[in-house]
Amino acid sequence: MVKEKVIPITKNDTINNPSHYTAGKEEVIDIIDKSLSDQQYIGYLKGNILKYLLRAGKKQGSAATEDMGKATWYINRLHRRLFTIEQEQKKND
Repeated sequence: MVKEKVIPITKNDTINNPSHYTAGKEEVIDIIDKSLSDQQYIGYLKGNILKYLLRAGKKQGSAATEDMGKATWYINRLHRRLFTIEQEQKKND
C-alpha cells in the first residue's frame, strides 16, 4: 500500500492563494461571487471544476496535481455554498 504524502503549503501557493488573484483588497473569486446570483455562481464553480479535471496533466508545464488541487479548491467552495443554501432553506421552512 502506498502511503499518501502531506502536501505542504508553500509561500507562493498557486492553488489556495495565487498572488495574481490577490493584488487588490479583495480576491477576484469574492468579487465574482458578489456579482452573480447563487445559481449563476454555482454554475461558475461547476464549470471551473470540470475545466481543471479535464485538463489535469495535459497543460504544458503544469503538473496534474496542481490542476487536481485547483479542482478540489472549487469543489470545497461549491460544497460550502450548497451547505449554506441548504441551511438557509431549513431556517425558512
